[in-house]
Amino acid sequence: MSRRRDDTESAEATVRVLIAALEAAGEKVRREVLVRMLEDEDLRDEIEAVILWEERKHEQSRPLREILARQVNPSDK
Repeated sequence: MSRRRDDTESAEATVRVLIAALEAAGEKVRREVLVRMLEDEDLRDEIEAVILWEERKHEQSRPLREILARQVNPSDK
C-alpha cells in the first residue's frame, strides 16, 4: 500500500472518530467545540474556505484573466 493511501485512510479513520465523538457528546458540547474552533483565527479561516469550496465546487471554472479583469482597480475608487 502506498504512503499516500495510508495517509488518506488514516485521515478518514480520524475523521470518523472525531465525528462519532461529537455526535455522542450532545448538543451543548458540540456547540462549545464549534465556538472554540471559530475563536481560533486559523481554524476559522479553514472552516470558511471549506464552506466556500462546498458551495462553489459545482460551478463551471472561469479563466483567471476573466476574473482579474472584473476586479475593481484600486486606483478607480
